[in-house]
Amino acid sequence: MNKFLNKYGLLFAVLVSFNYLFLHMLKGIESGVVASVRVLLIIISMALLATFWKKWKKIPIKELLIIALAGGLNFGLYSYTIATGLQETSATQGSIIFNTAPIFSMIFAVIFRLEKWSWPAFAGALVAIAGVVISTLGGMHHGSGSLSGDILMIISAVLISFSSVLVSDISKKYHPAAFTALLAFFGLVVLIPFSFASIQSTPWASLGLNNYMMLAFVGVIGGAVVFGSYYKCISEVGASSAMVYTFFSVPLTIFYSIVFLGQGVHHLQIIGAVVVLAGAGWSIYQRNKNSAALAHPIHH
Repeated sequence: MNKFLNKYGLLFAVLVSFNYLFLHMLKGIESGVVASVRVLLIIISMALLATFWKKWKKIPIKELLIIALAGGLNFGLYSYTIATGLQETSATQGSIIFNTAPIFSMIFAVIFRLEKWSWPAFAGALVAIAGVVISTLGGMHHGSGSLSGDILMIISAVLISFSSVLVSDISKKYHPAAFTALLAFFGLVVLIPFSFASIQSTPWASLGLNNYMMLAFVGVIGGAVVFGSYYKCISEVGASSAMVYTFFSVPLTIFYSIVFLGQGVHHLQIIGAVVVLAGAGWSIYQRNKNSAALAHPIHH
């Protein structure tokens, strides 16, 4: 049951849904600036926690290079593409499209030979994707999207899937706070060249309290806590199962959009959300069942 309903995965789903909402609402600030501020806050908060808890460890150079690559892809390119994508499409649409990520995660995990392919789990993921399509059809009646924003959300899904699988085994060796801070540092190294000019030209004095509060959330709560819980979830249930928890963000983002943005919900979105949850639950169950079989093989 602990694997089937991992507390870190559920926390990730709840908070990442708020990220979709607030990143969409921050469209008045250049996306590169939003991404850079977010990653900087992640570095500060997670580095402070790692230092307070004394969780820093020496890392072999080979692992450090892999972490640098994953950090550049995840906290760098991923942070930029998702911030830009959510500014160009609706929060609900962005959440729905991003839920293709578990499919990419499964594929990358098999390619890297970290997990064995499971057709039943893949079938569950396809059912969830069908729910995503149904929700998209319903969302067209209430949200506005764009082709460029949708493409950026797909790219962000590929980036986080690949980078997560890349460090799946390494993440088990280090504390989530220290590991996340290190990944974020390499991500900021990638982001700064793209956003430095925009950071300088941003009218910080006139942004308003609401924008600052949303930036603080996506950086500290929706950034540090989300990524920390996400990598902790990976270390406990594996990359594919961890990514499947993103499916739960669909109904949550719809709910948040209704409450905070006053957006209605189409009946197809409700049907799609139910299908997503059913497919996600089945896929989680099958991945963990497959992992248990690998851990305790039966010889005939």
